[in-house]
Amino acid sequence: MSRIIICGGKKLYGSVNVQGSKNSTLPVMAACLLNAGISVLGNYPAIADVDGMQKILEYIGCLVNRNDDELVIDSKNAAFKPITAQMARKLR
Repeated sequence: MSRIIICGGKKLYGSVNVQGSKNSTLPVMAACLLNAGISVLGNYPAIADVDGMQKILEYIGCLVNRNDDELVIDSKNAAFKPITAQMARKLR
């Protein structure tokens, strides 16, 4: 692991908000189906792929609500339905 050495007379302070990753959010959204209940995801990215996955989950019977920085997925009513190629194409 590399290091960052800061030379100077002033201490650093503050915080940085990092947006969630698509590559982790989409698989976690799919994994919410295994819960068969309510799952809450925080810090998700507001991108088209998440919108597409939300539409797929709603198509199979999940309730998906977006709050400020939370995605609430209720999968208790999810049912097996084949996903159309058009729906799948929207996810990159």
